[in-house]
Amino acid sequence: RSYADKYYAKHMLAKLRNNLKAAQYFLNHHSGLEEKSLISALDPNILEHCGIMFKSGINDPEIWQNTPYRRGPDFADDPLVPTLRGELVRSKSESIIADELFKAGLLYKPEHPLLLDDKRNHDMITYYPDFSILHPLSLEVLYWEHLGLIDQEDYAFKACRKLQIYSENGIVQGRNLIITMESAGVPFVARQARQTIKAIFET
Repeated sequence: RSYADKYYAKHMLAKLRNNLKAAQYFLNHHSGLEEKSLISALDPNILEHCGIMFKSGINDPEIWQNTPYRRGPDFADDPLVPTLRGELVRSKSESIIADELFKAGLLYKPEHPLLLDDKRNHDMITYYPDFSILHPLSLEVLYWEHLGLIDQEDYAFKACRKLQIYSENGIVQGRNLIITMESAGVPFVARQARQTIKAIFET
């Protein structure tokens, strides 16, 4: 790391410690003060630098993981592949992703419904991302879409339209959206899933 980075980190850490002391004081003396309200009053630059962000409103990862939901409407019509965690997914590639998420200790939900604004058609639309993943530090939900038939024209068109709607709703690759893909001649392998998880969740 450069000297400037070390200097910044040192001074931000000192400032953060002071803020945390102040936060503890308020928590000790103001029992009615909610944690989320207190955090929102702190310097957002410091919180972001430390990877602490409270955008999702998720306070209990276990509740998030265990809350039941209904998967995609055509789920039962597709071939089903078991995962290490014991659920069924639609394809071998999805089972690879699920297994690598599980081995990495990450909480995830296959095909959790996501209601979005279809601005072009002035309507709401429900998608079922392949995986919704809870970031262990920020508690933000990230979405993983695996495009398994990207060499098929109709599939590629629908995928592009879906990603456009994602973007219009603030779900953007490089921030809170993971995209992997494969074609008939270039299959998806576990190494790609591991490298993706490492790059996003272990840095």
